[in-house]
Amino acid sequence: MLIKLKSICILFSVLVFVGTTAVRAEDFQCEVMSIEGTATVTNATVTEKALKEGDILKAGDIIQVASSSFVDVGYDKDWQNVTRFEEKSKVEIKSLYPIEMQLAQGGIFAKLKALPKDSTFNVQTPTAIAAVRGTEFETVHDDEGTQVYNFSDSKVYVFGQDESGKISDSPTIVENSQMTQIPRPGAVPRAPKMMSLDARIKGGRFKAGIEKRIQENSGRGRIGKLPDIRAIEKIHHEHRESSRMGRGALKSLESGQEKNEKMKQSMNRQDQMLNKIDQTKREPNRSEGQLHQQRPGSNDQNQGPPFKPNKDRMGGSRDQNIGNKNIQVDTQDDTGHNDPQPVKRKPPIRRGGAPRPSRTSR
Repeated sequence: MLIKLKSICILFSVLVFVGTTAVRAEDFQCEVMSIEGTATVTNATVTEKALKEGDILKAGDIIQVASSSFVDVGYDKDWQNVTRFEEKSKVEIKSLYPIEMQLAQGGIFAKLKALPKDSTFNVQTPTAIAAVRGTEFETVHDDEGTQVYNFSDSKVYVFGQDESGKISDSPTIVENSQMTQIPRPGAVPRAPKMMSLDARIKGGRFKAGIEKRIQENSGRGRIGKLPDIRAIEKIHHEHRESSRMGRGALKSLESGQEKNEKMKQSMNRQDQMLNKIDQTKREPNRSEGQLHQQRPGSNDQNQGPPFKPNKDRMGGSRDQNIGNKNIQVDTQDDTGHNDPQPVKRKPPIRRGGAPRPSRTSR
């Protein structure tokens, strides 16, 4: 009886395995849309290889970009989601859908129009994680820590991160034309403030440059080697469903177990961040200042009050044309100081010293 029961269990497992469409890390890839200058890729099997246009990248690849160079990477057939790895950058692709990039140094500019449903784009640095669902933003990591810039109306959710990988309890929300900084591991992101004019110009150039490359590809009839967004969304949905139904153990029978495990970790981290983001959205009465709560054990005492942009200063904003693309350049400085209160004018004095009577008193 026991032998028969074991046989039935084994047969059932085989049937489930055969009847399940396995979703692996290899199902998601990205492509070098364009490259300027020099960049290389390394992974578990390749020591170092020069990148070229059309190369396929996958989870586990580490890209290094030389000085005066950049790499534009696409994530779908129609180039709806593109990132630019900036000069002197070192980026590891931790996961694809959810897209998670580990930025050791340098910068990543992301132009995202159509991420799959229930997916995020995350940039992880030694001090922070910036998570979005679709926007134009830049993450930079250097000797001063991590800086995150938002160039669109969509919000960027920034979590502080300590050396163990634990993220802050609630995100700091960075609005359009704002930036925040995370100076060191374990620090809470500083209150957002308006980014500098130079940062806006830089972002405008990156955006225009990516759009120019997309138009050039379209002009010569080139399309991406990857599936379109609808197909990617279907695969992503199947992966999430298989994970929820407990079929992840069957994937250990396949090759690439380590990559699948990394992708699973990225999905768990994505779910954790999405839950915190959704919790923030469900608290409408929560002031933005409360989103900068200091994590227990953090020594960051440089948290000022939340920055509230004043668009009325010096006449609001002006348009500046950069690369044939209009970007909004706010004329307000980035100090975060409030405008002085308007001066109350005294009523005019009539000859003889008495103030002019009002109409109602006449």
